[in-house]
Amino acid sequence: MIDKRKDVLYNSSIKGREKDEKKENLFFNCLDSNFCNLFSGCHVTRHTVFPDVWEQAQTYQQLGYPSIRRYTGMIPTTNDYLSNRGLQHEGIIVDPYFTVTANGVSIPSYAAAVYSGIANAGVIHSFCSFETDLSQQPVQLSLTSMATILEPRILPNPGNTNLSAIDKTLTATLTEYGTYTFMTRFPGADYSCTVQIRPISDENAEIQQYIDLYGAENVTIFEPGIHEPEYLKLDSNSVLYLKKGAYLLAKHVHDINSAEDETKPDEETTGRYGVVNANQFENVTIAGHGIIDMSRLDLHERNGMNFINGKNLTIKDVTLLNSGNWNIYIYRVEGITIDGVTILGSRINSDGINICNSKNATISHCFVRTGDDCFSVKTLGAAEDAPAENILFSDNTAWASKARGFGITGEIEFDIQNVTFENCTVITRDGDWDYDRIGSLVIISETGKGNVRDIIFRNIQIGYDAARAINLTVLNPDRKEMQMKNIVFENISYQAGTESQLKATNNTNQIAVVLKNVTANEVVLSEKNLSEFFLCDLNSCSVTFAP
Repeated sequence: MIDKRKDVLYNSSIKGREKDEKKENLFFNCLDSNFCNLFSGCHVTRHTVFPDVWEQAQTYQQLGYPSIRRYTGMIPTTNDYLSNRGLQHEGIIVDPYFTVTANGVSIPSYAAAVYSGIANAGVIHSFCSFETDLSQQPVQLSLTSMATILEPRILPNPGNTNLSAIDKTLTATLTEYGTYTFMTRFPGADYSCTVQIRPISDENAEIQQYIDLYGAENVTIFEPGIHEPEYLKLDSNSVLYLKKGAYLLAKHVHDINSAEDETKPDEETTGRYGVVNANQFENVTIAGHGIIDMSRLDLHERNGMNFINGKNLTIKDVTLLNSGNWNIYIYRVEGITIDGVTILGSRINSDGINICNSKNATISHCFVRTGDDCFSVKTLGAAEDAPAENILFSDNTAWASKARGFGITGEIEFDIQNVTFENCTVITRDGDWDYDRIGSLVIISETGKGNVRDIIFRNIQIGYDAARAINLTVLNPDRKEMQMKNIVFENISYQAGTESQLKATNNTNQIAVVLKNVTANEVVLSEKNLSEFFLCDLNSCSVTFAP
């Protein structure tokens, strides 16, 4: 159970609420600037924009870095513990690259360090978020960059945005809620900004709903400001709520380079649980627009979130930064909803969302840019049969800086079936270190005895892949009679640096793929040109073209 001590986890003050109210009032914008006399019959419609604010953010200069390159120089390009011990400060900074306005209201923009395969180095990823009412008027968004805009791009592109750029300023009109990434040059390493636009919400009303459902004693609230928890353990029927401006800075607990620490029993190391944990649970929710920052952790010290052996899990709206290992690890859970989550990070093996041996899951409206896989399904080892099935990834965006965007990745100890990836975007996938193991849309078998069937990739745009956009490969050399059956790619478009691949390793393994309206480098694939864009052994791999 989480420690509910008010001085640790619940930080609230009347003065702070009054301050927030004053800020909120500043953001009311009147479109009609003329004086309105109540007796004349005219009226003013108030159009609101409410930015998310993290007041603890500092500039890189305030943190003691002489240049932005010195700041991003902390990002390693290898799996070396010594090169990635974690920071001594918060993981976000005031955005050094962009100033942002929405309908004339200044939107505070922040930045986090991420890994770029193009540069093979650390770079800055800018981000900001706000709430507004799009039914009243669209958002006129303006981003001014420190660099001249050469090839502006917005992904995903909703269309009819009136995207334009003059010198260093990019403007767009947005009429739909969502998460959009603006790039000043494409593809590129630096100068990208992700903007999240949300409907106006009522945090207190949402919290009250949770209290009515589970009781006040089971709802833990983090107020705006910095909090430094070690481990957050959630019991059944409980809620962890991070208000806007709440900033959870995970404590460094385990020295990953210490031999003494490595040999301690689990009861002394807490088993190196994630920052947020639940085991043997029902009905657990993590919600709110706060940040969980793991930048102080050593490489591989802990996962961001672990959920094991449970039912009915909801994760919505939170932002995870720079996890020491996997960001969200879900194992043997039935009934999963993940919505509106943002994940940014640079660490090696910092997978975004891993759904393992689990059933009945929906992952939607998430943005992930990490130093490894973004959206993955796996089946890990277990004492009994433990498949993964009935999983939907919808309306998600991946920026796969190191490994893979969407797919079945690596461990297939048990069967995986009925998984759909649809209406998704890969902005870029810029790593090119192992063409057999990486790609934007993948099924990669490295270990295990399971088979894969009924997998759909549909309505997906890949802005650019430095290597293989599509990759289905059996890598475990001793694997025989593996089946990848009914794998469908429908309405896929991509730009890629080399051919896609179907590689079954030997003739006892079988890969059966259906292609329907797949466009590679602006060419629609067909039986006649397939060999130009795919490497595949047709003795063990079959490709069918659907009308």
